[in-house]
Amino acid sequence: MTETQTSIHTDGTRVDFTKLGPAAGLLGIVLTIVSAIHAMQSPTNASSYLFGWIFWAGIAIGMLGLTLLHHTVRSTWMVPIMRLLEAGGGHVTLLIMMVLFLPMVIGVLQGQNGLSPYVWADPAVVKASKMLQHKALYLNPTGFTVRWVLYFALGAATALYMRNSTRKQDATKNFRLEAIRSSVGALALPFFVLSLTFAVTDWGMSLTPTWYSTMYGAWTMIGCVLAALAFCTYVVCTLGHRAPYNEVMSPKLTKDLGNMLFVFTMLWGYTALSQFLIIWNGNLPETTTYMVARSSSAKIGMGNTGNPVMGQLNWGLFGFIIVLGQFFIPFFTLLSPRTKRFTINLKKIALAIFIAHILDVYMLIMPSVSTRAKMGPIAGIDMLWDALAFFGIGGIWLASFAYQTKRASLLPEYDNRLQEALAHAH
Repeated sequence: MTETQTSIHTDGTRVDFTKLGPAAGLLGIVLTIVSAIHAMQSPTNASSYLFGWIFWAGIAIGMLGLTLLHHTVRSTWMVPIMRLLEAGGGHVTLLIMMVLFLPMVIGVLQGQNGLSPYVWADPAVVKASKMLQHKALYLNPTGFTVRWVLYFALGAATALYMRNSTRKQDATKNFRLEAIRSSVGALALPFFVLSLTFAVTDWGMSLTPTWYSTMYGAWTMIGCVLAALAFCTYVVCTLGHRAPYNEVMSPKLTKDLGNMLFVFTMLWGYTALSQFLIIWNGNLPETTTYMVARSSSAKIGMGNTGNPVMGQLNWGLFGFIIVLGQFFIPFFTLLSPRTKRFTINLKKIALAIFIAHILDVYMLIMPSVSTRAKMGPIAGIDMLWDALAFFGIGGIWLASFAYQTKRASLLPEYDNRLQEALAHAH
């Protein structure tokens, strides 16, 4: 009995993601339109849409980052998920996410109405704050809009080049294309990190424009990559018994995927703790406000629940749940070889990481909007709008992902290293 047979049971059916597309797309479009209209009514409403958008845009961007990493180092463990990364973080998906950010851009451009969660977009607020006046050279509606276009244009162009190159190599088996992608990926990765740092500064950190953190970009980037990897790991482990994934699935592959989840879990914990320690050690009012707003001492009411128990679930306790779910539980679970050997175990921890990231993004956005911060984590009817935006934008992302997986073989035909390794396994 081979090593593969001890943990993977195969059947003859093939994976087809396109069946998800029509239903997910239709539901996503309807919910997103409703959420977008609702978002342009007030900063509180906009926070729901922004939460959903940042989560799914982060998944797409994280997949692009993993794509660049794969082509740079040419690792074998990313071969089974490469087409998933190209679909979820490809040029079509990125351009769709760009368009879906329009309600936030419109709110910023009409900032004088006070409907945007970005308070620096309101000239009256800027006029009353010398700090915001100093930051106005960067934090202004025109710059915000131009950078939004540049981020996605550059990302989409890079993703398109990589996608076309791998498809061309599938057809020609020209190894030179792979070598070129490795060089392009090595050059693109620093620009990816730099542009993403500016992007999350615009979209997330500027919600609290008087606050800043030198770790914010790295911290949020690692969170996006970790969630993207968890999604792909869950998909491959769940469908590992079906073609074409049954051609490459083995305990060695799941061990590699589990090890990478472990690495990014540690990196997330390291950057999160580093940010906290830097702020705690500095003890400056302009930096501690972020932690105070997310602590047990934050002043919150009953939200819209009318229930004092639910309403008093504070942000500090919510943050503790995130630390458990996104660091301690996966960290100690992934230490076990048994977790990484069997797909049933690995996909459970991958799903747990993905869910924890949802809570993490919620914690990232909501306390930065003053009205939502006062409601606490349980915000009654507003949580319904959170869910509508999350599933609406998620449905559109899933439809794009499903459609793009059909554009090329789920396993790259030019790279058969995993198949060869299994064929010679003892």
